[in-house]
Order: sequence, then structure tokens, then C-alpha cells
Amino acid sequence: MEIESDYETVEVASVPRAPHTRVCPECGAEFMPRNGGQVCCSDECRAARKRRLHNERYRREHGGFDRSPRSCPECGTVFEPKRKNQACCCTACAKVRAHRLAADAKAATPAALKAEKAVKARRRAAFFAARDAAFERAGLPIPKIVVRNGVRIENRGVVAGRPSGKSSLQISSKSYYYR
Repeated sequence: MEIESDYETVEVASVPRAPHTRVCPECGAEFMPRNGGQVCCSDECRAARKRRLHNERYRREHGGFDRSPRSCPECGTVFEPKRKNQACCCTACAKVRAHRLAADAKAATPAALKAEKAVKARRRAAFFAARDAAFERAGLPIPKIVVRNGVRIENRGVVAGRPSGKSSLQISSKSYYYR
């Protein structure tokens, strides 16, 4: 075979490529690929490989779970879980556990509610402090807040030159709603 170029003619010997074989990653059989991209020996192996890779990728992306044996927290039996959130070996143990957890939650509720109320009170106080500071920066009078039956009620006067018939205050472009 001769290749001509602008500078010189070069003679190139064409060497036939030796056929190479591949090993199928699914069944381990040696085969001759029909094209350069063929990885598996047959359509069955190709479908099995595609299914296996899809399952591996799904488990990796969606958090496959550990199927190693666990012990039941109620009866102590060692079992292999069928779901990733399975904690007990059987439905009877699961019902006992659910009742126990519900009773524990019910006993702990007053303290949790008290803590939640304290957090809400701190947030409410921070909100009103920020609102009052915004009024002071804007040079507006701070609205009078009246508490009736545990509910804050804004006075129905004129705020920022507008009647405050609604329970919102207009400061520049911000609306402050409170109930």
C-alpha cells in the first residue's frame, strides 16, 4: 500500500491484525467480539450484565441496606431483615415495640412541649424586637400591642400614614404578619 503526500511517497506494509478474544464478565466464557464495543458473549449475558449494573447503581444511589443478621429488640431472636427499616423479627414483636415506644413518647411529651413553647416564645420575642427596631430606624411610632386572652392584638390606629385595618404593618416593602 502506498500513501502519497506532498513531500514524499511512503510505502506502508499492511499487517493483518490478529483476532483477539475477550472473556465474558458474566459467564466467564471466551468469545470473539463482533465489534469493538462488544463486552459480553451473548444477548442473555448482556441483559444479565445490564440488570446487575442497574441494581448495583440503584443500591449505591438510593442507599441499599445492610442485610446482615440483627437481633430483635423485644425477644432477642437473631433474624435477617427483609426491609431496611425492619427492627423486629415478627409482627407480634413489632406491635409490642410500637406500644412500648408510644408509651415512652407519651410520658416524655410534657417536657418536650414545654421546651417547644420556650423556643416559640424566644422566636416571638426576637421577632417583635426586630420589628420595633425597624420602626425606630424608620422614625415611626412603635405600635401599641394589647394582649387579650393570650392573643396579641395590634391597636387599630394609623401606622406609617396608612390605616391599619388589617393585622399587618407596612414598613417600606416588608409586611409583618402576626396572630
